[in-house]
Amino acid sequence: KITMSTEIMGADQQKQASLSLASLLKEARINEEKLIHLQSMEMKLLTADSFYEVCQTLIDDYRRQFNLRAVTLTLIDRGRQLHQYLEEIEKEDADCKLADLEHNVFFVSDYQEIARLQALRHEPLLAELDEPHEKFFGKFVDDVESLALLPLMRKGELIGFLALGSVDPERYSPDMATDFVSRLASIVAVCVQNAVHLEQVKLMGLVDPLTQQRNRRYFYKRLAQELKRAQRSGEQVSCLYIDVDDFKAVNDQYGHSGGDVALMHVARVIDYVMRESDVTARLGGEEFGVILPATSEEGAMDAARRSIEAFH
Repeated sequence: KITMSTEIMGADQQKQASLSLASLLKEARINEEKLIHLQSMEMKLLTADSFYEVCQTLIDDYRRQFNLRAVTLTLIDRGRQLHQYLEEIEKEDADCKLADLEHNVFFVSDYQEIARLQALRHEPLLAELDEPHEKFFGKFVDDVESLALLPLMRKGELIGFLALGSVDPERYSPDMATDFVSRLASIVAVCVQNAVHLEQVKLMGLVDPLTQQRNRRYFYKRLAQELKRAQRSGEQVSCLYIDVDDFKAVNDQYGHSGGDVALMHVARVIDYVMRESDVTARLGGEEFGVILPATSEEGAMDAARRSIEAFH
């Protein structure tokens, strides 16, 4: 009887061990698949060549790949500089549409709101959705039951938060490990900051450093776009060429620094006179150009007269 009992216990242990091994192998395969998907998503993020593409990868690809209800990005944007950069890039790049991001990407420029974000914990938070974190999900807030809130840190400074929202209240719980989301936060922080710097460099390449107007390269590219748009819509488009008379005399009398001041003044007057939809640019030296979309010849003449009057 003793011998038989030992044999039975041995068989049970073997069966249990087999089940445990099968379970471990299954979990290992699942984890391997997750790692492959994660690496694929990371490569897509790391190779994104614009801020817009980084956001689209997070909002669409990550959401689908990991079966999430919402993925949002909240960025600290002091002085609204980032948002202004993106608005300018949007004019240059027809594929960049900020309106596509408005429900998932939030820019925080208010001092008190920035202080509130900085007061939040700077470690990943896995929890059920509660009132302090509802703002991170905007229109998706009613569908989110649990969240992973990931602080985006660069060189010890908080630049924003990535929020992952699930309809499953048990998807993210405080007792879960945070290795995966911590790695994701680090990569996203790098990609976001690199993309922002890239957008700034793009914009610098389109701006005249003295007057802060658009440069010749931007002007002619935008003019080609406006002409194509006018052909499609049937609307008129006009263009002004503005040249400062006797500018050499200004340089001779006041020096090049005095000439620079005069050019900056001319640029400010032109910007003030023209509409927000008009495109002003310094073409070189004392030459300026203005593109007037949806404007007839009479409208262009009126704009020219206003410019001349503004200088007197």
